[in-house]
Amino acid sequence: MKRIVLIVLISIAAIVALNVFIYSPYLFRSEAGIRESLLSQTPIGTNSTEVRAYVDGHGWLVRNYVGHTGFLKQEFGKKKDEVVGVTSIQGNIGDYGPMNITAFWGFDSKNQLIDIWVWRTFDAP
Repeated sequence: MKRIVLIVLISIAAIVALNVFIYSPYLFRSEAGIRESLLSQTPIGTNSTEVRAYVDGHGWLVRNYVGHTGFLKQEFGKKKDEVVGVTSIQGNIGDYGPMNITAFWGFDSKNQLIDIWVWRTFDAP
């Protein structure tokens, strides 16, 4: 009986580890690495409609984020936050336990992408 329980537990752990590896390619990357990956798919100058389709296609689009203004870029270590763009899109890249990865795409007055900011946060218990 103990052997069956052990086999079941090992199987469950293997399935969980495989899912983390397959479904969370951003989990172990730095914010800069995630940003570079997103820029390779949505380069600077991309139209906001195309970016929105890309973000929505991945299931990341935060639909209750209005985005009628730019996003507030709050980089650690900088004395002053800045508003990037005149409109923006927010994407929830993933929630991994207490960690959340969010990305913001900012657009100029011509609806062209001017910057992406990736924000990793941790919820405390």
